[in-house]
Amino acid sequence: MSTKYFYNITPRERALLLQIKAEPEKYLIEKTLSHLSIFASTYDWAAQMYGKEAASAVSMLPDKMHDYAAEKFHTCTAEGWYNVILRVGAEGNEEAAWNMGWEFIDEYLLCRDCVPLTGWKPHTGIRTDIPPYTDEESRDLSWEERHFVAGVKKRPGMYFGKNSFSELAAFFRGFRCGMESTGHGGEFILVPRAFDAYVKVQFSDADGTDFADVIHAAEPDSERAITLFWELYDRYLESCGYEKLPEWERFPDSDFRLLKKGYDFHMCSLLSDSFVKVFNDAPWNDNWKTQQAFERIHHFTETPRFDGAAVIRDGRVIAAILGRGEQYFDGVVFQIIEFWTVKEYQHRGIGKKLLADFMAHLKQEGIRRVFLLTMRAEATEGFYRKRGFVTQEEMCCMEYDFENEKGNDK
Repeated sequence: MSTKYFYNITPRERALLLQIKAEPEKYLIEKTLSHLSIFASTYDWAAQMYGKEAASAVSMLPDKMHDYAAEKFHTCTAEGWYNVILRVGAEGNEEAAWNMGWEFIDEYLLCRDCVPLTGWKPHTGIRTDIPPYTDEESRDLSWEERHFVAGVKKRPGMYFGKNSFSELAAFFRGFRCGMESTGHGGEFILVPRAFDAYVKVQFSDADGTDFADVIHAAEPDSERAITLFWELYDRYLESCGYEKLPEWERFPDSDFRLLKKGYDFHMCSLLSDSFVKVFNDAPWNDNWKTQQAFERIHHFTETPRFDGAAVIRDGRVIAAILGRGEQYFDGVVFQIIEFWTVKEYQHRGIGKKLLADFMAHLKQEGIRRVFLLTMRAEATEGFYRKRGFVTQEEMCCMEYDFENEKGNDK
């Protein structure tokens, strides 16, 4: 993400945030910080994925707010900033957390020498409304879009926390607004405007401005509303002459796939599943939770010089390599941070081939040197030595453990 808006919020997103604050139900259905976070995350993802020019600078909420919240409320947790405010700051009170959340955003902006939302007015010419999207020429979903939506249907907890219709609505509304903010037209945006009209026809007596309002009014029960949404989604696709969603759940196989920089929900999901499977097993025996792994990998992909690759088989990541580059006086140096192969695919040459292909890619990118940290063991150090890496005897790896500060002082 560009550092231009790394700590700040762009004028367009400021205007939209003020709209959400004034009319939360219009965008979120439920007035909670978790719904706001879901909306903002998918807004950013869509804007960065489909935007043009400086779209990578788009951020509805600054990405460092979690660190600030953890420091402010003296907690060390992988939970999002909104959960820190709800659980620690507001002691579980949703209404108090909502009000505290907006105060927190202003406080964060002020500490970063940015103008707070309170009292801010849009400049002349900045639209405070989201322009209507016209779906004049509907098209089928690409396999990436089908896999993405199928993943949301199959594993909602990975994408928006818990399987509730209000959170599902906030998720897709955020994606839609993020797409529309880029001025990107003529594309199928996961839940197109034409789907709104289709749903309204099915429930002509239900009030609402979009699919979420209509379904929520027609079916107040959250679980049944979710089932109804996916049934209508498939029927809509079939009415357009396309195949319904379940036919496209599997990710196409590929021996080598470069990973894109930026927030990619479905790829982060595949990577985190594989990561947990490998590192919670011997010899590491870690205790990773899927959400923790997802956040770690997501943060990797947002690093300015992130690069990586993966091997996809049977809809799963069976091997992956992730890292980042750093600028030195004599060129860019790349650090390999994570590199793994799923246990049942080890000793087949897959990791060797992945590393070789990725090193060739880095060389083409103009990387001068590659380094990594690994355990001193023949199975690890020996593997890299055979691939041309050399041990730097003059370098050492040192650690300071905050959990054992007295021991560190000895």
